[in-house]
Amino acid sequence: MKRLFIAIYILTILDVVCTVTGIKTGFITEANPLMQDFIEKAPIIAGVFVLVGVTSLLCLIYRLRKKIRWLKYALTGVVAVKVIIAGMHIGWILEMVRTL
Repeated sequence: MKRLFIAIYILTILDVVCTVTGIKTGFITEANPLMQDFIEKAPIIAGVFVLVGVTSLLCLIYRLRKKIRWLKYALTGVVAVKVIIAGMHIGWILEMVRTL
């Protein structure tokens, strides 16, 4: 299960870096309506906020992991969603490279 925590953290870093880069270059916009204004006005601060938030939540969940029987399934679902998001980022990056 430790690998799932690590995968979520790495995929979150990838998401933040790609999102901030995509927004700063004007190639993408934030799809999450809750973060849209924040990340478009202050992308670096929003990225740090997301990383600190995810790190805090992962630490809390890790401490509670033995009490939550279904946690492995939930974390696997989170990884799956984050892999899809990473795929979307790879798609726009490839499109951007093609236009150069």
